[in-house]
Amino acid sequence: MHYFCGFLTNHELGALCADALSAYSSVRSEIDLSRSATLDVLRCRLQARLGRRLRYFGAFLLLVSDTTIETANGNTSEGWHTDDSCALVSGDCFNAWIPLYNSSRSSGLEVIPERDNAWIYEHLGDPVSPLEIFVRTSSSHIFDRLAAGEDTDILLLRRGIRKSLLLEWEALRVVRHDAPLAGDLALFRQTEIHRGIHDGGIRIQLSLKFLDERAVDLREPVVAAAPTKALSKHGRMEAQLVRELLSIQANSESPGMTFATARTC
Repeated sequence: MHYFCGFLTNHELGALCADALSAYSSVRSEIDLSRSATLDVLRCRLQARLGRRLRYFGAFLLLVSDTTIETANGNTSEGWHTDDSCALVSGDCFNAWIPLYNSSRSSGLEVIPERDNAWIYEHLGDPVSPLEIFVRTSSSHIFDRLAAGEDTDILLLRRGIRKSLLLEWEALRVVRHDAPLAGDLALFRQTEIHRGIHDGGIRIQLSLKFLDERAVDLREPVVAAAPTKALSKHGRMEAQLVRELLSIQANSESPGMTFATARTC
């Protein structure tokens, strides 16, 4: 995992916000940035940092608030996951995690990086198979059913190939990046276990996906999407907020300075 403070210039951040606003749909999180000139600049810069050739794979735009994080993390995994698109790629696919706006001082990302936890990922095997995650504090009944020791905190279960691990938190190296500024960038593999964190304020989060040139895209030809239901009142309010904040960022002279904070990178 890599973290780059101020990876985007103010001009690039404003342009990327404008591109995201243009591509944004209130009914789905996936957006198409394949024609974004700014995205191509970022791709080339990441290639230089990684020493790998990359190609664009996809993009997702999310609004993160107390209510959305409560939904995302209010399950048996407490938000820990690998991306669903792991099943669509054979090889390395990188997430470029970029906050486009952040007004919270307690918001960010936690990752269990493969580099620091190699034995865990080696044991779990092929990441194309789905990974289920259970945390004791929200799924104690599963740990009871397995007669797991009281010192175990998390269960990792690879469906399909039937590989599993019961672990204590102390056995894991977890990297946390808190209170990012708009324009920072975290880079990690989509197969690495991660989750968002948030408390107070609003974060608009862009996740870009890039394939290593040797990776194989396993996606089937796109089928026309089924009609979607009308948004709820809450959904319409979220969509209006996303559009308003992205518009402000796109037209700001210094969009990266969402709030003032002292930090070291």
